[in-house]
Amino acid sequence: ADFSGKWTPTDASGSLFDLDNYQGWALDVMAANETTFFVDDPRFNCLPDGPASYIAGSSTGGTRRIVQTPTFIAVLNPDMTYRQIHLDGREPVENPILPNWLGYSAAHWEGDTLVVVTTGFNDKTWLTREGLPHTDQLRITERYTRPDFGHITLEITYEDPGLLNQPVQATVSLAHQSDLDFLENVCDESETAQRHYTGEL
Repeated sequence: ADFSGKWTPTDASGSLFDLDNYQGWALDVMAANETTFFVDDPRFNCLPDGPASYIAGSSTGGTRRIVQTPTFIAVLNPDMTYRQIHLDGREPVENPILPNWLGYSAAHWEGDTLVVVTTGFNDKTWLTREGLPHTDQLRITERYTRPDFGHITLEITYEDPGLLNQPVQATVSLAHQSDLDFLENVCDESETAQRHYTGEL
């Protein structure tokens, strides 16, 4: 299967959104992040989005371009960050020397399904746009299938013993965007940039 193209999530559901699955400290952090959203959101601090972009819609930075080769996939994001997904037979890195913003991804095929395992995250990003944190123990498994030409079904499993009482899942529907192109989305990192983000949540 070829997943090349521009894609936008149109729907996301699953146990990822059930707050009963999370440890108390995470809910406290999430509540604090909701009250200081524009200060704490990594996007508004010119930091990479991390896994929150996996389920984000078009208005919140979720559109992505997938570039696929036989041994390597690049996922390009509008904020000029990118993910590298290795398809050359290597294994996921369980204990990376330097945890990073978008993790370390290794993939393999199960029939026409692309299975991507990502480890090696730092703990500076969110799982969701609502400010749900995670730890550096996060492990994400994505399963990409194409039910038809214009759609991808993405099934995501999240494992994080420091955050979750049990693994959680999300199912994301992505639609092909043949008439959409990326425009540069450059963050203003000045000390006054955050004052431009105002309004009620």
